[in-house]
Amino acid sequence: MFANLLVDVALDESRRIVRGRRKGPAPGTGRVATPAGLLGRNAFRLPRTNALAHRLHLPRVRKVVQMVEDLSRLSHHRLLRNPNAQIEMIFRRWENPDLLHALYEATRKAASGRAEDFRPILAKGARRKPLLSGDDILALGIPEGPQVESILERVREATITGAVSNREEAKRLAAFLYGDEELFALPHRGR
Repeated sequence: MFANLLVDVALDESRRIVRGRRKGPAPGTGRVATPAGLLGRNAFRLPRTNALAHRLHLPRVRKVVQMVEDLSRLSHHRLLRNPNAQIEMIFRRWENPDLLHALYEATRKAASGRAEDFRPILAKGARRKPLLSGDDILALGIPEGPQVESILERVREATITGAVSNREEAKRLAAFLYGDEELFALPHRGR
């Protein structure tokens, strides 16, 4: 019963997030909401759900809330920035990704929604190993900070989709994403 309550609150909260992103300027701010397809990894933080889970004294509350947040991200995966890399990251986080996929399918079925099969994305990601690490990004001269993780995620997305196929291309993309013209001028080797 408590799990159903928690999931209901999470679904309501995630729907509000998505609705808020699709509308025009936020009331009183004059800022335009993020367009669909550009939601970052923090888009589905669910503070109300987290607070409820704490009040219910659920065991391993952070793990429970993390799962609910991940299910919300999977349910709205088309709105995520770098969806392939995000989906891969979500499933890698869990010990048994098959259980997460089964839970996702069950929640979509209960909500009368169509469940997406993420296995092809995960298989493609497994075939294409990461081309760069955080250390590689730092070695390019990009300073430490949150932009390193963002660049890694975008390079990973390009790797999974096939836009980047080798380390040299990945380094050039990372330098381009950082916006440093000198870094971007890395020696380019023909194919």
